[in-house]
Amino acid sequence: MGNDTSISGLNELLSAFQKLPVAIEKEAVSPGVEKAAEIMVAAVKRRAKRSQVHRHHQKYGHRPGFLHDSIESKKLKSEGAVSILVGYRKEAFYAPYLEKGTRCMKATPFLRPAFQEAKAEAEAAAVGIIKDNIGKAVESTRPMKP
Repeated sequence: MGNDTSISGLNELLSAFQKLPVAIEKEAVSPGVEKAAEIMVAAVKRRAKRSQVHRHHQKYGHRPGFLHDSIESKKLKSEGAVSILVGYRKEAFYAPYLEKGTRCMKATPFLRPAFQEAKAEAEAAAVGIIKDNIGKAVESTRPMKP
């Protein structure tokens, strides 16, 4: 007389566990981080200096508001993490001079103050979205019942 135990559905359970990290990243974490990046971009744009027409603008083909318009977010490819970079396009090469100043020009920081100003709001938005979507991500990995 032996105790024979049979477990059914183990393969499906293992498959669901393997899909879980990808589902959480795709359906919960990524949308949360994207929302945080949107908030950061808006904060940086609010603080970006909009200069008047200057001879240097004409030389480099930049118009007033070019820096403001060049601020964007870019999703970085990374394994196992969601990363979004918020900054300015390389054509706005003068942004570091504004941020940190030069020997001839006083600094007018806009990136660091915007980050400090918006980090609590961005974090709260990301956490809220992740909390709202985590259940959906877990549900999406469950095996379908026939």
